[in-house]
Amino acid sequence: MDSSRFVHRRKPDIPVIGPRAPNKKQHIQEVSVKSIELSKVIRLLEDPLTVNLKERHLFVLKKLLKRCQIGFLLKELTGIAKILNICAEKVTDHPEYQPIFCEALHICRLPFLKEKSSDELNYAQDVIEFLSHMGCLMRVSDAEVRQHIVESVKSFYSSVAPKLLPDESY
Repeated sequence: MDSSRFVHRRKPDIPVIGPRAPNKKQHIQEVSVKSIELSKVIRLLEDPLTVNLKERHLFVLKKLLKRCQIGFLLKELTGIAKILNICAEKVTDHPEYQPIFCEALHICRLPFLKEKSSDELNYAQDVIEFLSHMGCLMRVSDAEVRQHIVESVKSFYSSVAPKLLPDESY
């Protein structure tokens, strides 16, 4: 057969409208990367060799908070509680940590994120411990930090249930 006889047809450029499957996979990969980074952040903050590296701590915490702007995952709440505890200790000695600590508390106001629908049941005890830990953070003497803590805890109890969309009816 002669290859010059074949006509190669080109598929027409039709825009595809549908679910974004590739982006969901990317999101899952980003979430797993976040979990790994969370343990590294905790190790960086607690390690005796790196405990005095304030600039590095601030950079890593800003980076972590930037990635978690829409809320924290339920499965990461224990790690977030450890990071908040470390930041609360550091705020008393180093006021440079206060803006980052307040930003983390501001993100705590947002609803927690789930990867699976079962996460709500699986991590219920973690949420309870996280909320009790938020109360323990009131030991920080700064008034602005305390105000952020109170607003974060209040947001859990004053959240309004989302309304049904017009096309959804029961």
